[in-house]
Amino acid sequence: MSVKASNVYLKSFSCNTGSVFLARLEQRLNAFKGLTLSVPSRTFFGNDLPDHFADIQAAAQCRVCIIDGCAVMEYIHRDVLDYIARLRDMAPEVVLVLTGCAASYAVKRQAVPDGIACASDNIDDICAFIGTQLGLSASPSVDRAAVDELIADPRSGGVLVRWGCNNQCAYCVVPKVREAGRRQMDVPAERIVEALKGMSSQGIDPAMLSGVCISSWRGQIKGRKGTFDDLLDLILKETPVRIARLSLQPKDITPRTLELIQSERILRPWMIAVQHFSDRILKAMRRQYDSYKVGEIFDFFKASGLQGGVITDLIVGFPGETAEDLESLDVFLRRYAKVLARVKVSAYSDRGLTLSSKMTGQISEEEKKERSRLVAGFCARHGVPCEELTL
Repeated sequence: MSVKASNVYLKSFSCNTGSVFLARLEQRLNAFKGLTLSVPSRTFFGNDLPDHFADIQAAAQCRVCIIDGCAVMEYIHRDVLDYIARLRDMAPEVVLVLTGCAASYAVKRQAVPDGIACASDNIDDICAFIGTQLGLSASPSVDRAAVDELIADPRSGGVLVRWGCNNQCAYCVVPKVREAGRRQMDVPAERIVEALKGMSSQGIDPAMLSGVCISSWRGQIKGRKGTFDDLLDLILKETPVRIARLSLQPKDITPRTLELIQSERILRPWMIAVQHFSDRILKAMRRQYDSYKVGEIFDFFKASGLQGGVITDLIVGFPGETAEDLESLDVFLRRYAKVLARVKVSAYSDRGLTLSSKMTGQISEEEKKERSRLVAGFCARHGVPCEELTL
């Protein structure tokens, strides 16, 4: 075997929630004496799609490659599987470890990809495996409790606000595939503020509030239970940092939210996942809001003169979707075209393990692709930039 530039390569396909998991894993791996860790920059698919394969040559030079994969979005999951296959063919001697949602998803579905020597989203298990593979022992001086409490990832600029999600959207696989999704924890506001100040002291600005459905935050703030509006207000008052890629759920947005995000320190575009504009489909998705709520939010933006300030997601081909439901998306896009910076159109995919996978009225793959093209055509008609993806 040729001499390797480093022992372990830590590759991320993760969402912003996974960045803190990776920061914790990175600290634990750095406690091994004799382990050299290569960590490329962490980019997320929340705004722009990175080239996931640009670094594969570097990964092929390592003894072990840990791949933190996403199983929530099918187009990312496909890249994860493709990366594994390419790396396996390019450098069969590299030991492959799969972690993150993709690991739990593979284990639960009994579909661990060929060539994966270890599949786990448990940091203890991964570290034990790495130590055995490389014949190394971790330093006893590492404060594992402190690592487990870490909520900031300087590499991505992310500060964890909320761990897990209990919203139970019908199509979402997160609560089923990862410990982080199975237990919900809202980080106390004071810890978030402290972490953001730490980012600022390191020259990291803007920062990002990370987690699943962060606007559903209901944590402790100055000795009482607070709302996301309270948290955002505290951040604006007690930290100097700007916040980028703010992600909001329509059900959580209040008039106060709309006022707070007007701050010049809350950078645009904001990400608001509308998903659909048909009340029937929104109810089936268990999104906990309706088209009237969405209209109130976007009417406010429209009346305030906001242009190109919002990125949104739309899901087409959800079980039971009709032509009339699709037309509601045309109405939404026509009405709020100037407000939208970009629309990501996702053809619904059955990820298994979800409520929607058991629903009647499943739509064929070809029809879902056709509907995705149709809605992309709506976007073009109304002058809204669009990406066609697969959920």
